[in-house]
Amino acid sequence: FVECDDALHRIYRLPALNFERGNGVDIYTSSQWFIISRDFAWYLASPPKDSFVDYYLDYIEHVVVADEAFFGTVIRNTHFCSTLHNDNFLHIQFDRWENEAEGERDQRKCLFKNRDHCGRSPTTMTLDYLPVLELSGDLFARKFDDVGEEVASLPLEEWEF
Repeated sequence: FVECDDALHRIYRLPALNFERGNGVDIYTSSQWFIISRDFAWYLASPPKDSFVDYYLDYIEHVVVADEAFFGTVIRNTHFCSTLHNDNFLHIQFDRWENEAEGERDQRKCLFKNRDHCGRSPTTMTLDYLPVLELSGDLFARKFDDVGEEVASLPLEEWEF
């Protein structure tokens, strides 16, 4: 992809990813909020030669928003798959659009097939949302407004876990 004239253009389509004698590799997306084990971090930081990560790094360099596909794909296509706990303990709400003004969203920069998915932002948490957060059991939450963050985060700091 190349950004030109304030728009994102695809200049090349990557071929299907194959590893180990032509077997196809499934690409997985994952949250950007996660915790990894020390062993998995070491595997990523120092991949054995000719391992899946060593091979995949060359491919993922050319992918837009690589962080959303890298970790999920590596963990699901390696022996670390059995260590996956599929819950990021993150409370995030997408009830509504933060800004309904169509003119504010630049559709030319959208890579989704469904253009309605572009420009969407999590709902801002307020004090009246605290009971929902408490009942969720999640360890992390977003999004808090810069102005209201102090007010909303104070009750969270007082909770005893």
